[in-house]
Amino acid sequence: MTIKGNIPEFIQFTIMYDLQWRINNFKHIKGILDEQEIKEFFYAFTSIVTKINSNILMKQKSIKLHRKLMILGIMFINIKNINNIFESILIKF
Repeated sequence: MTIKGNIPEFIQFTIMYDLQWRINNFKHIKGILDEQEIKEFFYAFTSIVTKINSNILMKQKSIKLHRKLMILGIMFINIKNINNIFESILIKF
């Protein structure tokens, strides 16, 4: 981090590149994690993506548009009740 607390763009891009594989496999999460682990995962996920620049997110080629829009909602609107939203939008599609 710089003195201002900004994360360098290449680090953000690397993090999003790694996260895109998790994002695209959300539908398999219930078969791998229990309910508590899912809550912990989504808490960590939302904490991370709120620190990513939206331009970095939009440059990810392997994340579908509806998932990018959901993540933008997390970034800018601070969406509440995140587990239900993830299940209905990200996991099922």
